[in-house]
Amino acid sequence: MPRYRYIAHTLAGQRIMGEENAPDEPALIRILQSRELFVTRVAMAGNELGQTGPSIKKSHEKVLDEDRLYFVREMGTLLLSGIPFDHALDLVNEQVRSTILAKALTQVREDVNAGLPFHQALARHPKSIPPLWSNLVEAGETGGDIAGVLQRIAGQLEQTMALRKKIVSAMIYPAVLIGMTVVAISIFLLFVIPAFSKVFKSMNAKLPAITSMILGASGQAKIYFVPIVLFVVLCVYIFRKYVETPVGRRALDLWLVRTPLVGPLVRDIVLARMAITLAAVLASGVGMIYALDIVSRSAGNKIYEEALANVMEDVRDGSSLSKALGKRAIFSPLMIQMVIVGEESGKLPEMIQKVATYYEGRVETLVTRIGVQVKAGLIFHNLQRVL
Repeated sequence: MPRYRYIAHTLAGQRIMGEENAPDEPALIRILQSRELFVTRVAMAGNELGQTGPSIKKSHEKVLDEDRLYFVREMGTLLLSGIPFDHALDLVNEQVRSTILAKALTQVREDVNAGLPFHQALARHPKSIPPLWSNLVEAGETGGDIAGVLQRIAGQLEQTMALRKKIVSAMIYPAVLIGMTVVAISIFLLFVIPAFSKVFKSMNAKLPAITSMILGASGQAKIYFVPIVLFVVLCVYIFRKYVETPVGRRALDLWLVRTPLVGPLVRDIVLARMAITLAAVLASGVGMIYALDIVSRSAGNKIYEEALANVMEDVRDGSSLSKALGKRAIFSPLMIQMVIVGEESGKLPEMIQKVATYYEGRVETLVTRIGVQVKAGLIFHNLQRVL
């Protein structure tokens, strides 16, 4: 087993040098991280340990949610442990896997050393670091609790990622099933039916109307297959361009909210995302109007964004949050009631977090039910074929 030399730092900032056997560098890093050590240099035993540059190889360029989560979670942990800000930023930067995020954090450190506030340094990299974070960090800087804000950002991101994973994992089976169905129908129309068509023609028998329709559809599909595919591709392209416009995006979001099949799921997803973000923002000490402005720009649905913008105006005019929400039927009675309880008890962030947890559970139940219904439909279809 190879032997490696390493340089690491403890949570208290103490520098440690040592050697250890490990199958490879990633395995060694995992071993040291399990001991609450932050690895900064790794080399094979007998080789020199470099004094500059990151020791952790960058495995990808694109900034993933996992990269962002690692940044805020570890940065918050290091600051809570008392490690100096610039040193903590260096340690985290050396561990991130994304080259783009690493470059952004390097620039952030230079900007902070030049005297720029941390939140302004983050705001210079909106593609790598969400603008919402710079707003929350600004509140943390004002209140002297940057570490706590970073930890709350990590919690909010973890909740959002978990919600997205639930949705994606539950929808994989229906998506695969639909794709396989399209492929099967295409093969059936283009290859299977034409073979039977030749047999029927040689028999010179009068065919039932439905059989003649299927044979005709197969013939048309074979003749116009390429134009049909090109037409579908063109329609998808036009639809995507339309949805990218404000009018198209609003029309799609309105349809998604109102349609009977996916409307309840879409509404629950949006409400869960809104509640997660609002709870994190309010817990960070941001004012109500500013918090609503942030949430309205990150709701992910134009209909809810417009409703939240109107709620923000009502609150600015002196209305309570519960009354402003109650004027819009798009917000559920449960959410309004929980906000009332939060306002009366002085624990609004906690109550909104409970709303987020409730809607996360509803989303999980709905996507599971959809998956079960699709599987049940497939089983029923197969039974029909057998019988």
